[in-house]
Amino acid sequence: MRAFARLLMLALLALYCVKGVASAQDSDLPVLLSADEMTYDQQLDIAVAKGHVELSYGDRILLADSLTYNQAQDFVTASGNVSLVEDDGNVLFADYVELSGDLRRGAIKSIRMLLADRSRLAANGARRYGNGITELSKAVYSPCDLCADDPSRAPLWQIKAVKVVHDQNDKEIAYVDALFEVFGVPVAWLPYFSHPDPSVKRKTGFLGPVFGSSSFLGSSVQVPFFFNIAPNRDATFAPIFSTEEGVILTGEYRQATQRGELTFRASATHSPRERIDQDVSSRVRGHVELHARQDLSEKWTLGADAERASDATYLSQYGFRRGENTLTSHAFAERFDEGSYTEISGFAFQSLDPLENPDTIPLVTPFASYNWIGEPTTLGGRLTFDANAMVLTRDFGADSKRLSITGGWVRTLESTWGSRLTINASVRGDVYDVADVIDPNLPNGPRLEGTTGRFVPQVVLDWRHPLVRHDGRYSEVIEPIVQFIASPNNKNPDEIPNEDSVDLELDDTNLFSANRFPGLDRVETGVRVNYGLKTSIYGADGPLASVLLGQSYREESNNIFENGSGLTGHFSDYVGRIDLYLLPFVDLSYRTRLDSDDFSVQRTALRAALNYWRFQLSTDYISISDTPTTATPQNIEEVFVYGRFDVTDHWAVSGRLRRDLNSGGGTLLTGASVIYHDECVQIIGRFQRDFFRDVGLEPSTSFILQLQLANLG
Repeated sequence: MRAFARLLMLALLALYCVKGVASAQDSDLPVLLSADEMTYDQQLDIAVAKGHVELSYGDRILLADSLTYNQAQDFVTASGNVSLVEDDGNVLFADYVELSGDLRRGAIKSIRMLLADRSRLAANGARRYGNGITELSKAVYSPCDLCADDPSRAPLWQIKAVKVVHDQNDKEIAYVDALFEVFGVPVAWLPYFSHPDPSVKRKTGFLGPVFGSSSFLGSSVQVPFFFNIAPNRDATFAPIFSTEEGVILTGEYRQATQRGELTFRASATHSPRERIDQDVSSRVRGHVELHARQDLSEKWTLGADAERASDATYLSQYGFRRGENTLTSHAFAERFDEGSYTEISGFAFQSLDPLENPDTIPLVTPFASYNWIGEPTTLGGRLTFDANAMVLTRDFGADSKRLSITGGWVRTLESTWGSRLTINASVRGDVYDVADVIDPNLPNGPRLEGTTGRFVPQVVLDWRHPLVRHDGRYSEVIEPIVQFIASPNNKNPDEIPNEDSVDLELDDTNLFSANRFPGLDRVETGVRVNYGLKTSIYGADGPLASVLLGQSYREESNNIFENGSGLTGHFSDYVGRIDLYLLPFVDLSYRTRLDSDDFSVQRTALRAALNYWRFQLSTDYISISDTPTTATPQNIEEVFVYGRFDVTDHWAVSGRLRRDLNSGGGTLLTGASVIYHDECVQIIGRFQRDFFRDVGLEPSTSFILQLQLANLG
């Protein structure tokens, strides 16, 4: 009975104190005070709490061994293991505090702060103001964890200052008369310095610098500055200062809206050097990139991708890109409807080959396409309709205007024993208006021009019969595939230039395509049969292996396919693919094309990937035989190897190698990286040697060192 009476008395006293705090602040915020022992002096209007004291005011919580609240002056003092949890996630520790009733203002002795990201601030003393500012004297800041074996050791880096101001409204920490230390050794003095507090994800200020060295630029340093314009907009100005090429201005602007996004990048410089091996018309060099998307409605989207450079070698020489042949600019409007897709667009290209005549580069505008598939009809199957229109022009060379329309009907029939037959009947009509087209029969003769076209009816029968066998934990699927295609032969008039169907080679991805040409300027015609066998093995967790082998047969051989495509004879080359998932961390993929007469290997692509424990390794090997196509004008045998090893939780090393295995080849690229990262710093050192040589481009060596300190950019 006495215990119950004591608990009741303590509860009534707590409610009285709580009422006093709340009324003093004239606030609706919830307040709760609890402790092992509480007393109240009615004459002095002072409440005292001792033992496991907890005072909650809104989202702020004060813990202490003892606490005194002066209701008349609205003043709280706390001592002994004091901790104050802020509403922004920061935690303050102290030996003694004097605070206002709302815990916002006051003085603090021997303060230690654990910020939201576990970084730390410590000071001899501090004063809190009601405007959200905490002023600390003789303070130290560091986001680095202390050494577990010797906490007294200096952290990896820290900032010491005579005065530190933490502005919780502007989310900023400012330092006056500061020293920047690494392992306790001063390395820089800063009269004034500031950075965002840990609650800020985006704040205007400097980002981590990037130090570099290359054969072309010499020694360089890039100092990015980030502008937080608005929650949905930002910009980065990142000039590069180099010893050999002067200043290269670079920048990026980003914007996001509810229905779209925009990214713009650019660079510019005034080159101080004379160019010997290239024709650079101006010393002012640079490039621009634009990527924009905007949803006008749930169905319509506008977009643009623009890429331009001042000259063919600028991007490679200055390290922005290397190895690209063409820059593509593309503007479009597209509509997604139920069962249909519409696109209206335009394309502009810039060649990065210094020897290519810019006047021969095409401009494609407009380019329009429409694709539609209907609902199932009463007779079964679905109707399809596709249309395409294009205008392609050049300052010098062939011009063409195209209108292509295809109507079709497709239906899939399934038997009771598992066979599936897909019937696809279509009729395609193309009309071209062309000018200045080279006659393939008389390359040096008069150019072809005028209006031409073609009419291509086609029937496709696709039969598949998957056979499934279960064996305990494993399942095996064997699926024979036979595809019969019939259409009139030789429907590619000489007057039609080949602009979009140059790169063609038989492989496992197009073995069962009715028209293997990637574009519309060429049509695969005649009677042909595609056949193959696909088998897969599945375990409880997914696929374990997959194998595909197939070939194509044509009734008539003609010259619409290039040598090296694998399709020039009646019987095509054999194509195959093997995918193996040997272990949860090992993947193998092998693709090949074998000559139909002697089974000699015409093309091989092998990829192996290992991801186990701390080790990553991937190898890509490609080999192309001595029958190259127009798109691949030379024999290729290359290997690329990449590996990474996480030595510890903080250290990692990686390396890469690309090598030409042909006779007289050699190393094309080598590189290595060393990475260190922990809770307060990330350091990346990257070395690369590029042996690529071309007009205006020489082999180059580059080294980059990137330093990023937590909360400092």
